[in-house]
Amino acid sequence: MMLNRLLHACETELNDIDKVINFKKSSCIRIGPRNDATCASIISLNDHVIHWMTEVRYLLIYMVSSRVFKCSLHYAKCGFYRAANAIFTARCYASAVLAMALCYGKSVYQI
Repeated sequence: MMLNRLLHACETELNDIDKVINFKKSSCIRIGPRNDATCASIISLNDHVIHWMTEVRYLLIYMVSSRVFKCSLHYAKCGFYRAANAIFTARCYASAVLAMALCYGKSVYQI
């Protein structure tokens, strides 16, 4: 109920300055002791629904619904190992220093 009112106030202000919310990219997540409780849907002024999710991606960081703030490293690990496997299984004759530099660059980017 309160989130609906907050959303409606934000939508009204954004409409005044000719901006809109992209509801296809919007979602909600609960973090705290009642994270597993079922929540009512949040409905906009134009009858768009914002869905409740258990995992949300923001700037390449996946946040997970739990009692405390948690980030999932699963996708970062998958990206790192995919890149490392591509580097080490390639049939090129790159030096070990170059291969480690490429893996380091990918791991810093992913994590």
